Amino acid sequence: ETGRPEGRPFLTEKILYVPFQKGLLTIDPRTGKRDDFWQWPRTEKDVPGKPGNMVITSEQVVVVNDDEVAGYSRWETARDNRLAAIKRSPAAPAPYLALAEVSFRTAHYDMAEENMSKSVHMATGDSSGAAAADGADTDILSRLYQVNLNFAEQLLGKTDATLQARARFYYDQCKLAARGPEQQAEWRLAMSDLSLAQNKPAEAATLFNDVLTDAALRNSPYHKGDAMARAGVVAEMRFRKLIAKEGPQVYQRFADEATAQLGSAEDDIPALQKIIGAYPNSDAALQAATKLADLCRKKGDWMGARKALLWLYPRAQGNAKGIVTAGLAEANLALKKYVAAIGWAE
Repeated sequence: ETGRPEGRPFLTEKILYVPFQKGLLTIDPRTGKRDDFWQWPRTEKDVPGKPGNMVITSEQVVVVNDDEVAGYSRWETARDNRLAAIKRSPAAPAPYLALAEVSFRTAHYDMAEENMSKSVHMATGDSSGAAAADGADTDILSRLYQVNLNFAEQLLGKTDATLQARARFYYDQCKLAARGPEQQAEWRLAMSDLSLAQNKPAEAATLFNDVLTDAALRNSPYHKGDAMARAGVVAEMRFRKLIAKEGPQVYQRFADEATAQLGSAEDDIPALQKIIGAYPNSDAALQAATKLADLCRKKGDWMGARKALLWLYPRAQGNAKGIVTAGLAEANLALKKYVAAIGWAE
């Protein structure tokens, strides 16, 4: 089933190319007989390709439609051209990435992983990815990071468990290629979806905790589709859901860390703030915020007290919520925010 014709045909010396809704029909113009029919491959966003007007080159069928300009070629031609590019520049990461991309999109997954690994290790400088943080080409690293994240998320969405499991390889490449707090937070939050899909709650917990305990990661922006939030907010919410599902034991090791830090914090305001930011789902964080609000109140720092109390308010339970509400009324009154003070007092 070809669907209806869409787009202008293209005639070469030997083949007439006719775009249809569901694929590309080729006709021998000398005989008028059908030569072959190929369905449109899926795009890099893992959605079905679409027909359009065409230009034919020595390697590709280039299709232009309302959404994109896409190039299609035979697997053997695309592979051989990229292998030739690797032979010309065997120490450059870009040709290996190009071969990995075309291999992935044609479901040659082993070849994709082999060449992606080579590209990442060349771009990062060694097998650990750590040595070239300063000297590596930021453009190729950025491209490697984005392509690997895209491939990982495509595989994560597969219903076939074997294909889904391959996503881990690409998240590991993201880990090596990531530079800067935003990417470091992003791949961890993205990989946590795989951890949960594979029933690995302890791994997901570690990924969430990594984001929360690093201030730079915690405060970096996190984008998901058209939405944006602080990575720490996303990690805290997902961690809370995980604790509700798996029980407090999944969080116990981190709660113990928070309790130990609270024991040594005493009246150290930065130490209390660190506990609140790093362990927001712990009882120690509630205690730290309560103590912080009290210290700020005694110092006359009503802005600091108000900030701590606002953090506490949605988390406080029972009588504690009433105490927090009264504290917010007092803080706003001291700051001459009279309307807010009345609102909290009511």
